[in-house]
Amino acid sequence: MAGGNQRKAKTNNVILLGTDFSVPNFYDPSNVVSLTTTNQNIRSAVNSIFGSVDLGYKDMLFLTATGRNDWFSTLDPRDNNIFYPSIGASFLLSEAVRLPSWFNYAKVRASWAQVGGGTPAAYVLTQTYSQVPGGGHLGQPLQTPTQTVGTTSGLLNAPNASLKPYTSTTYEAGLEARFLGGRLSAGLAVYNRRTTEMIGAGLSLPSTFGGSVPVMNFGAMRTRGWELALDFSHTFENGLRINAMATLSDFNEKITKLANATRTVTANYEGKTIGEIWGYQTDRLFQESDFTKNPQGKWILKPGITPQTYWKEIPPGSIIRPAM
Repeated sequence: MAGGNQRKAKTNNVILLGTDFSVPNFYDPSNVVSLTTTNQNIRSAVNSIFGSVDLGYKDMLFLTATGRNDWFSTLDPRDNNIFYPSIGASFLLSEAVRLPSWFNYAKVRASWAQVGGGTPAAYVLTQTYSQVPGGGHLGQPLQTPTQTVGTTSGLLNAPNASLKPYTSTTYEAGLEARFLGGRLSAGLAVYNRRTTEMIGAGLSLPSTFGGSVPVMNFGAMRTRGWELALDFSHTFENGLRINAMATLSDFNEKITKLANATRTVTANYEGKTIGEIWGYQTDRLFQESDFTKNPQGKWILKPGITPQTYWKEIPPGSIIRPAM
């Protein structure tokens, strides 16, 4: 099988910003004292071609291979495409060996696949400009860079024409089985996913640089997990059917690469586990004997008594710093 796909996105916005009304309680743009109008016309597109091949052997061994190539309009035409293949295999144990009578179906499978993506927004790669309201200067229109850090900082968000698509590679293996005449089915899957060339904001620079670090390919993440699914269905003689399903899963996401030297509780940094829990830990409760009064009559800790509260990752973790 082979085919192609084209996806286009068009956004047209008219933004009206103003302050104060000439006539109170008359809410209409024509009644605004100072009105600024901004027009936004955003276009983006993704062109794709794809194909797949399916092979089978004696109704017990199956192989599927796919390939896809995407071209992103949001990236530089010299490096705006990515090819990501996949391959998957499955083997029917129930067709190859004799199973107990209560064991109706069994299949093992494994796959390797890649996907990719472009920039989070259009026009990130090029410096764009917006017209300055107010009529310009000496009858000529004035323009200002659109990409700025905030509205009053005066700093530019520097564009980056060398961005590449990010890539996500997944390994997966699984087992599927049916029992009791097909009334009970179970499935188990384990997977490992690695995302590279992740796109995001770079490090901060001094304000004297006049701009921020451009959006870059500088991050990577690893995800490992598993999922167990159970399904039971039964039809009674009177036609009543019941069905019950249960799913149990767990996964772990870890940042394996990130150009960020800030290691705080709320920041993302290399080595951080997504969703990790931080809390306070105390060594013991303060005792009355730990305090004394200073000359002003205020209770203070005696010399040698340290604060008892620490930031700590739970579980497991290590003491990061004492709380001040």
